[in-house]
Amino acid sequence: MKTYDSYETVRQCAIQAGFTAAHVYQKQYKKLPCRAPIHPAHIYRESGWVGWKPFLGKEIDSYDVVQQCAIAAGCTTVVDYKHMYKDLPCNAPSAPNLIYQDDWESWKDFLSTDFDSYELVHLAVLEADILTARDYWEVYKDLPVNAPSRPYNVYEEWTNWDEFLGNNLV
Repeated sequence: MKTYDSYETVRQCAIQAGFTAAHVYQKQYKKLPCRAPIHPAHIYRESGWVGWKPFLGKEIDSYDVVQQCAIAAGCTTVVDYKHMYKDLPCNAPSAPNLIYQDDWESWKDFLSTDFDSYELVHLAVLEADILTARDYWEVYKDLPVNAPSRPYNVYEEWTNWDEFLGNNLV
């Protein structure tokens, strides 16, 4: 098994080398003057790893700033955030739950998502006569309830689209 220098040693080597992104690090890590792994996220998972930005010495905005950016951009689920964080108009981490451990309560709290219950959204969907997932995504914001874009990521009651849309009712 290979042995590597500590998280902080490899981090400092990467910063001093001027690596600016994960792909740059992974192409050039062998040139570092320390014993560095190609996948530091795996090696340092339990000893300091919280994301590429902190590892490469990049600034990350505060919890409040990133939270407001994410909400303003329309992130309502973890999946939304993971797809959008790189494009937010702030310095957002890939894993805010790890970076902001002192402030962190939950994704629901972070994204201020207080959706109506599954039952209310399901009834609104039935009343709107929505037949497909595509139809749902086109109109969910116009429903008379606060509905999530991806109900399958929000509701524990979720089983499948057919049940949600009432397509399996006889």
